[in-house]
Amino acid sequence: MKIRDEDLYHGAVLAQIADAHPFTAINAYKGTGEVSRSAYVINNDIGLYVKYASVPNHPYSEYVFNYSEENLEELESLDLQMGSVFACHVCLEVREICAVPYIRLRKLISARKKAGGSIGQYNVLITAKEGEQFRVYVNAPGTKEKVLGKFPVPRNAFPSLLFK
Repeated sequence: MKIRDEDLYHGAVLAQIADAHPFTAINAYKGTGEVSRSAYVINNDIGLYVKYASVPNHPYSEYVFNYSEENLEELESLDLQMGSVFACHVCLEVREICAVPYIRLRKLISARKKAGGSIGQYNVLITAKEGEQFRVYVNAPGTKEKVLGKFPVPRNAFPSLLFK
């Protein structure tokens, strides 16, 4: 079987989780009966949704993670079944993972929807500047350099954040 890029990037996330305490099990998520290509169940009660971006867009050095309505529906389904859910964003160029609790991701997407300009796809932006925490946000519609809901995520939060 051929190895897809996403297999490698998801593997980076899953390997770090497998090394963490108190990890016990990992399974593919089967929300609609078929195996998800992005979602996993950790220890039977933690939902995990993995996205990746190769290089940050310049000039703002933002990693762009696209969430379609289908992605959001799968996350919502996962959230209804799990005790906690996290979106794990693999930032390839810096070789780090930014884990965001789903409740915070949902607030970002809601802020973007409320601000207007909805097109059925939402871009979550993450900066990973050297020596700083990750910054997670969405852009306001129709304006440059105006962000909504910006918050920091410690670079060392993953994977321990999942088990708190």
